[in-house]
Amino acid sequence: MKRLLRKSKALMQTQGSVQIRHIVSLMHALSADRQTPQVNRDILDGSHWDQPRLSRGRLDTNSKTGSGVYRYPDSHSVATTTMFIAKVFVRLLSAIIAAVIPFIFGRELYRRHHDCSWDMFRTGCWTFVISQVFHIPFNIIVSNLIGIKDSMPEGPALVYYSIFLGLSAGVFEETTRYFAYRCRLTSPETRTYWAALMFGTGHGGIESILLIGIGGLCQLIAMIVLKFTNLENANFPPDQIPLIEKAIQEYWSTPWYAFLMADVERIFTIIIHVTMTVMVLQCFCSSQVKSRQWMLLLAILWHAGLDSLAVLVTIKYNAYLAELIVVLWTLASLAILQYFYKHHMDREIVTSDPVEESEPLNLSSEEQPEQIWTETEILR
Repeated sequence: MKRLLRKSKALMQTQGSVQIRHIVSLMHALSADRQTPQVNRDILDGSHWDQPRLSRGRLDTNSKTGSGVYRYPDSHSVATTTMFIAKVFVRLLSAIIAAVIPFIFGRELYRRHHDCSWDMFRTGCWTFVISQVFHIPFNIIVSNLIGIKDSMPEGPALVYYSIFLGLSAGVFEETTRYFAYRCRLTSPETRTYWAALMFGTGHGGIESILLIGIGGLCQLIAMIVLKFTNLENANFPPDQIPLIEKAIQEYWSTPWYAFLMADVERIFTIIIHVTMTVMVLQCFCSSQVKSRQWMLLLAILWHAGLDSLAVLVTIKYNAYLAELIVVLWTLASLAILQYFYKHHMDREIVTSDPVEESEPLNLSSEEQPEQIWTETEILR
């Protein structure tokens, strides 16, 4: 025990000067930081220290004089790093939520009704992808023909261009939905109200997954790489560097709630897609040929109206007003869904062109079968 006390006392004597030197250096650092704001804060490896480094700060040693100055870490850089990590987390969370929302909708529908199969969900996904195979090239070709490439037009041309974008989206997507019912979904089980809900969920859900989920994740990765890249040495065209810098600044300066609002918008958009799917379904739930054309046209106009207003209001005013329009459109869509839900069971499912009605057969009680099942009763 006495030997241990002697060793500890000797150790304190040898390192006491180092401790005092650290305290004096700390006092010099405090006074120096007040006078000289530019301080070298590069992290040293600490090999020249006489003792282990403390948890905060470091000691800058002058090799000639042997004196050192104790430096604190930059609190501003720590706050900036923390804020950057929070921004990355919010953007990543937004992409994950957008990718999960469609499956939550599909799971709830599948749990509530047996007609809501995952096959209808997948059919809705493929319907959207096929429609975009024709929709996107068509928009690019027409935009190049009318001279709209990098920026949106202004004045009356903006109104016309917004209407064009809305109509192209409505025509391609709703027509593809119509042909999906016409060519593939021909059985009575796939032409029910509940199956249409699952079909629309898949159609709007894959849009959410591709645009906000996967698209948002790719954009986040690209913006992180560009943020820490020297654009002048990255072989970018000189005229494009200011545009890239502006895009980076706008992306990281966007408030956090704007990304979460995009997820809420996806919920509303899925409901609207479900409504338009039910509208197209009515083309095959009526015995009148004229109603088929009008219901498809109604779905196209409903789709085109929303997209046209969203584009026009977002560019001319702001995105928050466009979100308000989406909310109002969703409320109207819910009312349409409620109307079709009440009247769906009273309509006969038609899988082919309607035929002329024939005279009912007057069968006696002995000639009548024990039980006659109609398609309407089966669907019930």
